Amino acid sequence: MKIIKYSDIENIERYSLFHQQSYSKYESIQGWKVIFIADDKGVIIPLKLRKSRLIKQGQYLYPPLKNGNRLSADDEKLFLESLISFCRAKNICDFISPPSHFSLFQCVPAQSYFTELGITIVDLEKSEDELFRSFRSNCRNQIRKTINEQLTVEFGNHLFEIFYNLYKGTHQRQRAYHDAENVLKALVNTLGEKYCRIAVVKREEEVYGAALVLFNSGEAYYFQSGSIENCPFRGSNKLLQFEIIKWLKRQGVTRYCLGGYRLGDISGTKFAGIQEFKMDFGGVIEKGYHFYSTVTWRYSVYKFLFEFYLKMRGVAQNTAGLNWRYN
Repeated sequence: MKIIKYSDIENIERYSLFHQQSYSKYESIQGWKVIFIADDKGVIIPLKLRKSRLIKQGQYLYPPLKNGNRLSADDEKLFLESLISFCRAKNICDFISPPSHFSLFQCVPAQSYFTELGITIVDLEKSEDELFRSFRSNCRNQIRKTINEQLTVEFGNHLFEIFYNLYKGTHQRQRAYHDAENVLKALVNTLGEKYCRIAVVKREEEVYGAALVLFNSGEAYYFQSGSIENCPFRGSNKLLQFEIIKWLKRQGVTRYCLGGYRLGDISGTKFAGIQEFKMDFGGVIEKGYHFYSTVTWRYSVYKFLFEFYLKMRGVAQNTAGLNWRYN
């Protein structure tokens, strides 16, 4: 294995957004360094790295690909276990955390802290009519109603301020973490309209909801969103998603990821409503794994201290629907 340069990757547009140079630039603005590690068979994986006084952190950005394609589960496991050994030998990092909830691994390498997880995928190779018919009937009815009520959807990154205010307000109401304005602004500015687009649903000049979508070649990701409180149009966000789906199809995208799907019991949590919304659009649940890879002994010490810190602060991590454990 070896670390390769971005320029060494042939047919880069066949790879994920997280392999693209613009995405690496965005991560560098946030204090991370993106590297690409390849084996002698041409399999490539992107990692991002950040060093503190206590720990050298790595994060998987996307599963390993060869010529832009996924490996078999067995080949993926062999590659990942070789990768961890390489990172240990070259002192690259102390541990590697999971990617964002837009991709899954097919296997779990040895000595991992892991959980099963799903992601919601909408197949955009279907026609618009097939896609609409695959939506839940209540979703279709609400979309028709909002169209009759003269709601429309507008696209463009010039809508950032509107999007961010809705995103921030929604997360504040839910008492959930939200990214600072400069973080998302840097993402939008760095990726540009080649790789990301903002969409808002509105009637005349009144905006009711907004979403930020990331994409590259055949794959797109529902990244962040927000809406007004007590929206008078129940189907506004469903119309927003339908128009995003149609827009992505026109860009040649064939696979739209609506994000993570917790496979265990989430009844009574905020995730229940979120996951029901995602399933309104005829998607399927792809199942796989997320895991933390231990590279050096420092990670065990760091994990113990971090969990102790959270306990002392009274912060409980929300693991509903997940089953984290060691293999």
